Amino acid sequence: MAYCTTYDIKLYGGYSDSDNFDDDLFAMLIPIAQQKIDSYCKRTFEYTNDSDSSESRIFDAEDSVVDGYTLILDKDLHSIRSITVDGTAISSDNYVTEPRSDAPYWGVTILGSSESSWDYGTDAENAIAVDGHWAFSQSAPEDIMMACVLLTQWLHKMRNSDLALTAPIIDTRAGVTIMPIQLPSIVTTILDDYVRIIVKAV
Repeated sequence: MAYCTTYDIKLYGGYSDSDNFDDDLFAMLIPIAQQKIDSYCKRTFEYTNDSDSSESRIFDAEDSVVDGYTLILDKDLHSIRSITVDGTAISSDNYVTEPRSDAPYWGVTILGSSESSWDYGTDAENAIAVDGHWAFSQSAPEDIMMACVLLTQWLHKMRNSDLALTAPIIDTRAGVTIMPIQLPSIVTTILDDYVRIIVKAV
C-alpha cells in the first residue's frame, strides 16, 4: 500500500470530490514521494499483511552475529514467521527480539538458557534464514502519511512554478528517478525523527 492516497492529498489541498483532473498525476507522484521518504529514512514504513508478503532474508552465522548470541538484522523487522540455521528451525521460545517489546526489531538474541544457537554446519555464509515482515510497521504512522501528502503536493506544485528546474527527472529507460537535492523543511522535520540508526555486528 502507499503511505497516502489521492483522496488524502485532495482532502488536505481543499479539492472538491468532483475535481479529478489531477488524479492521474497524483497517482504517479505518490510512489515517487514514498520512494524519497524511504531513501531519506533508510527504511520502509509498511507492509501488506497477506500470506505472500513475508520475505526470507539470509545472514552470515559469523559476520552477522555478536558475541555468539545476537543476530544483527540489516533491515527493520516487524514480525517473525520463522528462523532457521542450516535449515533447522529455532522456536520462538528460544530467542528474544531486540528491542524486547516493540517492533521494529534490529536484532534477535538466543536465550542463554536455550540449547539452540547460531552454530552452523559446514559454511557460515548464508547459514541463517529469517522469514518475516520487513518494515517499520504494518501501516505507516500518521505523520509519515502527512509527510507523503506534503511531499506529493510539493512535487505537484513544482510543475507550474519556478521550482520546475529542480523537479524530479524520470529516466524511463533506466527506471531511475533523480530527485531534487533539498526537500521541504516541513517534510524533513517529520522525517528526521524516523531516520534509521544502522546497527552493525563488530
